[in-house]
Amino acid sequence: MESQYIWSWVGSIGAICSVFGLSVSLYVLSELRRLRADFLLRGTLPLSRRALEVHLGDLSDALELLFQTREDADIDRQVLIILSKCRGALVNLREKTRGNEKKLVKRSIRSIDRLNKGFSKTGVSETQRILEELVIALGLYAEDAKWRL
Repeated sequence: MESQYIWSWVGSIGAICSVFGLSVSLYVLSELRRLRADFLLRGTLPLSRRALEVHLGDLSDALELLFQTREDADIDRQVLIILSKCRGALVNLREKTRGNEKKLVKRSIRSIDRLNKGFSKTGVSETQRILEELVIALGLYAEDAKWRL
């Protein structure tokens, strides 16, 4: 009788250890995914940020021309092309960022998508402001990443 009790007790301990082992495995898996994402972001963030800065400089030049002239379809088209390049860089960053940076990236993409539906000078200047905010945030994130493990 006592041996049955001991074996049932051993079985219960085994079940508890299995559940504990599963939870530890899931935790390790999530940490490994986070480390991989951080590693990829640290490697690609400077290049993506530099590309966005170049596109923002081009956008500023095009906006300066756009605001100086009345209506010019070529400049409008040039601005949309630059914004498409920015959107491509942002889509690349969307999957690699987390937290506030990811929210800014999504907000920037939505802003560019709105401009593709209806082009306006105020919309372009608002999008430029959002993109500049994102570039600054990415720069600060890169500086902070040096201090994180």
